[in-house]
Amino acid sequence: MKYIIILLLLLISCNNYTFTYGSALADQQTTTFNSYVQNEPIPQGIIDSLSNNLWVTMAIELCPSNLVVRNLCLIDIVNSKPNNLDIIKSQLVLLGSGLWLEGYNYWIYTKPFIELYYTKFGYFKSYIDSMDLMFRLSAYSINDIIYPAPFGDVSNKPLENQDSIYIDNFSIRPLVKKTLIKGVIEYNIDKCILGLNTHVPSESTNIIVSNNVCVIQDTACVPFKWYEGYDKKYGNQIEELSDIFKKDRVNYILARKWWKKYFKIFNKF
Repeated sequence: MKYIIILLLLLISCNNYTFTYGSALADQQTTTFNSYVQNEPIPQGIIDSLSNNLWVTMAIELCPSNLVVRNLCLIDIVNSKPNNLDIIKSQLVLLGSGLWLEGYNYWIYTKPFIELYYTKFGYFKSYIDSMDLMFRLSAYSINDIIYPAPFGDVSNKPLENQDSIYIDNFSIRPLVKKTLIKGVIEYNIDKCILGLNTHVPSESTNIIVSNNVCVIQDTACVPFKWYEGYDKKYGNQIEELSDIFKKDRVNYILARKWWKKYFKIFNKF
């Protein structure tokens, strides 16, 4: 608890830091990204806000996620210096040493920022190509339309690339894909705890794909819950907080001794 108190005091006392997160941060990132691509001037205040975002600094340890990768890429791109390269590399390993653990939606959401980083600095081309390929190999097909593997926060939308690279059986973290009979696929999805990130699978599941997608629960197969946006993911705030602070997630961040890094920040003031 004393570490939480120290961080709260830090937040109150550090006027140079911002603490934007969630949809507000995502919107700020997207707006800045679009301005850069369109060669529009980016106010210094926006650059400072992104560069000094304490939530992002904390989330590197507490919640590796698409927002962290997007933000770090964007800062380097706007400043024309790959200062965050090593941290981005470590985040990419955590989020996607196999498939992107947050699911296909969030890979597509993050990919343009990594692609622009490649254009600017020449890094991550093989990572992008490999991730796209792995999503194609792990996909399933219904009515000759290819869909991404059903894990993480994924919507019921086809894979962007519909070219015919498709195999019946495939294994890569976090899933094993098996064709049981023609037209019926089973996915075994592994639990993947990644800090407080609620987009990654928090429970191991078995999923059956035939002419629909369902999750095996006891003796039934219930319809897969498609992602329709974070605002629709939870019924109420208590349900959201219960998911965020699940025992496994809390144990993950406690084990990493994350608070030690913030003493260095605190000691500056």
